[in-house]
Amino acid sequence: MATQSGQAGPDAGHGSSMSRLMTLLRPYRVMLILAVLLLMGLTAVNIAIPQMISIVFDEVFQTGDWLLLFTVLGTMLGLYVLRNLLYFGGKSISVSVGEDVCFDLRKRLFERLQHMSLQYYHENKPGELSSRVMNDSYVIQQFIQNELPTLIQSVLLFSGIMVTIYVMNWQLALASTIVLPLHMLAFIYLRRPIKKASSAAQRYLADATGNLIEKFLGVEVVKGFTGEVRENQAFEYAIDLSRRSELRGQRFHVLQKVLADLLVGLGMMLLIGFGAYQVMGRPADKALAPGDFIAFFWYIGMLYPTVIEMMSGSAKLTRTGASVDRVYEVLDLIPEEEDDPGDGVLPIRGEIRFEGVTFAYQDGKPVLQDITFEVQPGQVCAIVGPSGSGKTTLVSLVPRLNEPTQGSVLIDGMDNRQMPLRRLRRAVGVAFQEAFLFSSSILENLRYAHPEASREEVEAAMKRIGLHDFVANLPRGYDTVVGDEGLSLSRGQKQMLTLARAILKNPKVLILDEATASIDVAKEATIIPVVLDFMKGKTTLLITHRPELLRHVDKVVHLEGGRVVYDGPTAGFDVVRFAAGQVKDLESHPSTGTEPAPKGSVPNTGAILGICTAIVLGLLCSTSGRVWAAEGDAKQPSVAQTQVQQAPEESSKAQPTQTESTQKVDGQPNGRLLPIPGMSRGELSELVQVVATRLSAELGYRTASIDQANRVLGSAPEGMHPLINLIRTIDDTNRYIQLGGKSFVSQPGQVWLVGGQVAGQGVSANPDLKLVEAMIDQAIKANVDRAKAVTPADLKTARIELSYIEADRC
Repeated sequence: MATQSGQAGPDAGHGSSMSRLMTLLRPYRVMLILAVLLLMGLTAVNIAIPQMISIVFDEVFQTGDWLLLFTVLGTMLGLYVLRNLLYFGGKSISVSVGEDVCFDLRKRLFERLQHMSLQYYHENKPGELSSRVMNDSYVIQQFIQNELPTLIQSVLLFSGIMVTIYVMNWQLALASTIVLPLHMLAFIYLRRPIKKASSAAQRYLADATGNLIEKFLGVEVVKGFTGEVRENQAFEYAIDLSRRSELRGQRFHVLQKVLADLLVGLGMMLLIGFGAYQVMGRPADKALAPGDFIAFFWYIGMLYPTVIEMMSGSAKLTRTGASVDRVYEVLDLIPEEEDDPGDGVLPIRGEIRFEGVTFAYQDGKPVLQDITFEVQPGQVCAIVGPSGSGKTTLVSLVPRLNEPTQGSVLIDGMDNRQMPLRRLRRAVGVAFQEAFLFSSSILENLRYAHPEASREEVEAAMKRIGLHDFVANLPRGYDTVVGDEGLSLSRGQKQMLTLARAILKNPKVLILDEATASIDVAKEATIIPVVLDFMKGKTTLLITHRPELLRHVDKVVHLEGGRVVYDGPTAGFDVVRFAAGQVKDLESHPSTGTEPAPKGSVPNTGAILGICTAIVLGLLCSTSGRVWAAEGDAKQPSVAQTQVQQAPEESSKAQPTQTESTQKVDGQPNGRLLPIPGMSRGELSELVQVVATRLSAELGYRTASIDQANRVLGSAPEGMHPLINLIRTIDDTNRYIQLGGKSFVSQPGQVWLVGGQVAGQGVSANPDLKLVEAMIDQAIKANVDRAKAVTPADLKTARIELSYIEADRC
């Protein structure tokens, strides 16, 4: 079975930490051999110095030979100079190797992470990954520069001293070193808990780093919900776990040193006791010379600290092994498919076909299930559906940011998994909803998609988006730095920049993933047609929640619950149903022409709340006999049959009206209040939103300001919520429509409708009002049909969904 990207390779986990560390050092073996030779020379010098001391005691003091004394002193001076030169050379090499290993390791880790799939980043925190790249590599660097030379020197010096003292006097050497096995037992016993504690400390530190970065990125949410105290406690808990693990490891480390020091003291006691016996308690011809005892004492004084250094270095090697293992957990991962070295763009026509595609994140519920549809070359395909239906995941399969669990994605009839990855991605442009900009100049951010783009090409892309004048008027123009360290841009401006970056690439396939969600509706209405005109003849996948954009597309794919519920032309798509599902998103991004909700009013909670309200009313009203009509009864009253004159108290706020006409005698627009019985406040608000959305999607209406609409249509009656003002331009004529809704406790709700058109200096009735009336009738009928089709099981499911989404309002 093939190993997927993000999984460990077949050799992962093979080899000890020591063997892997040796693998890291193998490219530097020549320099390391030279360092070992220098350390061997340093060891020989250290062993020679006590011999000089022995000569002074046994010969100079006995004979009074001054020449010999000065010879010994000169020799010792040379040995000390040579020792420091050898130490300097060995240390310089270890520092150089440590820096090179750290540089190479960080480079390899970053390159490997850059070639991991998007799913891998979904499953791993950025802070943990950055900890492996920076912190663990630093731990390895410090070991190579400091602990490794000391450990090697300690091993060499230990070996040299042991040989020397056993040659000088094996009985005294045995008595002095009899405690060394106890040193080894203490080291072996404590090595495992030290490594375990060190690994836990590194892991907890990586988690704390990840949480820290996450909270910095989400600082607006933390402050907006006053979560500072909670986050302080959470971070304190995270670093406390690392602190406790580090303390546990340090306790074992200190215990190791304490045991070693006690054993050193015991060994020195044996040396002095048995050495005194050999000097004073034996016949003169067999007695140990005082100079030899002094040299022996010097050697043992060097031996036990050397043993401690060996154990300390071994413990640090064990702790470093934990970092080596964490580093290799990344290096052992299988990256995405290695690509060919070619730099060209894949020559594709843009035909995209999904065949039985299913996708699930690791150990998770499928996000997409059995997706099958086709997009022809040059088509603009809208992918719509509620949040969480899998739209973004679906389009991510085209450039292989994710791989399907089952099925295949065909581009021009070829499975995209068989295409060279980098060349495929060069042919696809993506503008994401989350507009990310690097901390560099605007020009560098734009050229990220096309590094060879000329200044003229960059400016042309910005002019298409409508952001060129803004950037050109900045003090530094396109050289202005943006991001964390530079100019602060709004989310809409960031999205416009990322959109310009995508079209600067001039891709064969363009993916717009809610790429204009933060841009105001009026500006979006001008940008999208320009972008699609630029992509004419090329394939575009457009993810959107805004029904008014559907008039620009050739086909619609509607997703719900990870499945395709509609695949066909825009003309056959149920815009009313789709618009009802987007009410929540419309309220999340209110248009500038909509009045705010009156204080104390209950806001509409979106499609789910509206449908749930319809379900509840349908069931309750069917029991109490308040449903408009059952099957076989009279039809619902149409808008034309239910027109009424304005109430006297409201007529002072609106233009004077006549009951059945759409135009006053003097030719001015005439408004009407249409009674809508049997609807709740939420359903009435939803009806107004749906009709306004249909006007935008089918007739091209866009948002108008309140002042602009009032100058033409007059003021609306008080208490309308929502109140939506729309404008549509045909040739030199501007057509205005104002829609509003008002609910009462004991009276039927009312829809406010008024329309007018301005041509030159004259104002007349808007001929689109008849279509609006028909849309209102259709929306009323759809609401009733929805209520009739409800069963108790549906009501139970709807209530569960409602409590999940907005539990505070249930």
